[in-house]
Amino acid sequence: MSGSNAATPPDAAEWGDFAADLDIAYAYRQFAGKSRDEALLLFEQSDVLSRAEDLGAMPAGPFRYYMPVFRDFVVSPRIFELNQGLYASTAADAFLNLIMRRLEDEPQVIEPLMPELLPAVEYLAENQSRYDADEDVYGSFFDVLAAIRESLRVLSGGPTIPGPPARYLHLKPGGALPDLSALAPFRAVVMIDAKLTLTWQIEVSDWLVDSGCLHVMPWGKDASLWDHSVAMANLEQCGFGPIPKEAQVVTVSHEVESLGEVLWFCKNCANHPVVALQHTVLIEISDVGDEEMVLRAYADA
Repeated sequence: MSGSNAATPPDAAEWGDFAADLDIAYAYRQFAGKSRDEALLLFEQSDVLSRAEDLGAMPAGPFRYYMPVFRDFVVSPRIFELNQGLYASTAADAFLNLIMRRLEDEPQVIEPLMPELLPAVEYLAENQSRYDADEDVYGSFFDVLAAIRESLRVLSGGPTIPGPPARYLHLKPGGALPDLSALAPFRAVVMIDAKLTLTWQIEVSDWLVDSGCLHVMPWGKDASLWDHSVAMANLEQCGFGPIPKEAQVVTVSHEVESLGEVLWFCKNCANHPVVALQHTVLIEISDVGDEEMVLRAYADA
């Protein structure tokens, strides 16, 4: 029996013609015949990136047997003890990247495992800060979770979801902030074409979070500064305690991308891990707004 429920390690036949493939042959030398406990010890005592590459090269049987071991290693408290905890962020990122890569390249190999792996992906998304995985380096684990869920939706033959309709809003720097609570829960692209005071930026971040925005995409001048102000607004909203999954605000800043790329991302990727977002708001912060241009760019994205 192959797969994660197999009682014994995969035999040589399940590895295929590993002698003809150097990557599989190397993975075979590392893992062949190892029990789950022995494989877990291998993860603890060797380079996690190399072990992730081994898993990426494995045929279906060995992969399905050893991938849950990688999962157990990544979510174990032990991960925070290895190399004084510096191993944790690398291991989490390698685990997520491996899932994404196999979903893209060989979905038939990993899809049967996803019910076992998805809770670990959700756990990593909720605990990215605990893993000390800086978003500037590793990106947002919530975005990876959303991308994995979208891949699974496509693989399951779920209906194609068209890009959401959008509402345009122009804000003058330092100006009044209208009530958007009727649109909650919503996503927002914040296009900044003006120099803003930090005080007003914080005010806008608080307003977005309090209005029910659960996915913020800043674009333009100093866009990366919004990651922190939105995160602080989210924490303040929850009394600086634990943030429930349904209240977690996803923030993805886009300082170097084109507006078209950001709007495409908004239409195709800007989901929330647990909440279905009902509306999209395109917020232009500038002295003079251009509603026609923004809506046309969104339609073309």
